[in-house]
Amino acid sequence: RASILAPTPTLLRGDEAPVGESGGFTVMAKPKRRLFFAKIDTDDITNKLKSTFPETWGALEKSEAASAMKKKFDELTNPSFQPDRRRLSAVEDFFRYTEEEGRRFFDDIDRDGDGRLKLDDLKIAMKKRNLPEWYAKAFMEKAKPTFFSRTIGWEDFESVMNERESTMLRAFNSLGLSRSGMMKESDVKQSLKRLGLPATPENATAMLNHMGMNGEGYVSYGQFRNFLMLLPRAVATSKDPSVLWFEASTMVQVNPPESARSATAKLAIQAAIAGALAAGSSTALMHPMDTLKTRIQATVGAGPGLKAFFKQIPQIGARNLYRGI
Repeated sequence: RASILAPTPTLLRGDEAPVGESGGFTVMAKPKRRLFFAKIDTDDITNKLKSTFPETWGALEKSEAASAMKKKFDELTNPSFQPDRRRLSAVEDFFRYTEEEGRRFFDDIDRDGDGRLKLDDLKIAMKKRNLPEWYAKAFMEKAKPTFFSRTIGWEDFESVMNERESTMLRAFNSLGLSRSGMMKESDVKQSLKRLGLPATPENATAMLNHMGMNGEGYVSYGQFRNFLMLLPRAVATSKDPSVLWFEASTMVQVNPPESARSATAKLAIQAAIAGALAAGSSTALMHPMDTLKTRIQATVGAGPGLKAFFKQIPQIGARNLYRGI
């Protein structure tokens, strides 16, 4: 028995587009789900688990706990994921924590307690952390509100802090933290091994003491960000944060970057040499012409004619042409 079946459209989440004249639909490729906080191909991982452990996967799919986990997983991997109130409250707590830590750090640098940071205050803060002195000038140039300002207030300090918050948080999370969110001795050693640096107990202890300043035996995010915030952006992004921390703690430089001061001095020397060459070549070419012009003006109407004067130029000599330089 012959029958005519109309094309049945298959619709999936609005990802389809009609094609052809038959009225059918072509299903576009379904976008892969990825965790919103990491570039992980979750669909590929799921397929591998199903093929590797088919029986275990079947049993998990039937359990209530697996259903709840799957629901939560789908929420996280949904491209239109929106944080709920609990997550928003956690973010609010985080920003409150960073503001309090930043204010405490500002007050610690402010030696006279007048609410204004001077260049000398920043220099002493750099010296306490074994950082180059020119970092203080770079921070002041970045934070000061106007070109002629000689001090910075809390608002200026907070502006720099907020601008670099996301960068500092990513750097801290890349260190390999424990579940408590702290960097402990074992975490420091693991980070040093990853970079090929000597992961000795002495180095790990030195790094913890350098960042903690009080010998707590761990480093929190607030302590780490206070260290990283003092670094110029070009320096903070040029190396792994563990390398910068290792260098400041052990005073051992790993491919030390050229300081801004040495780079400025080099440019000044180059400019001075270029200016001297330009001035010397200009004088060497134009001074004889100026000498001849002056002599011509002096002989107009009071001496031999112009033709006779040009005949006397070889007798003047090169030394007389350059006299008066």
